[in-house]
Amino acid sequence: MRVLRNPNGFFSIDAMFAVTLLLMIVLSFTNVYEARTQMAELMGAKLEAQALAEKIAGIVNAVHAGGENMEIRFRLPKFTGGGFGYVVHFNSLERCVAVENAQVWGTVIATVGMENVVMRYAGENVLYSAQFENSLVARWGEGVLENWIEVTVV
Repeated sequence: MRVLRNPNGFFSIDAMFAVTLLLMIVLSFTNVYEARTQMAELMGAKLEAQALAEKIAGIVNAVHAGGENMEIRFRLPKFTGGGFGYVVHFNSLERCVAVENAQVWGTVIATVGMENVVMRYAGENVLYSAQFENSLVARWGEGVLENWIEVTVV
């Protein structure tokens, strides 16, 4: 039997398997890296949402502690980390401020000291993050229902 040799080189099936295995390993590490990065970004956004809920609850509690005719103006960011929008509302049954984005992190809550809190803008009882270009005001007193704290966009 005669063996033919090519002076330009030859193709080895072992080399093809080695390159394929190397590509599979690199792609799997890339996939794991992307998944972990995305998970860290979502966790950061959820923690920022928790901080927002705590900030709003703290302001509502400060207005409540300050008594009637107390007013605090504040600003909130339009987006949380990662560019996620959110909705803020008050749950009077649980006496908590809820910051929500159902598609991304769900709902985070922070409790407040009183149940008579209303958040409203343009007739709705929720605040959308797109409205936070302007200042917000938390007030208890003139122009507000008796014994209620109102959080609105100014």
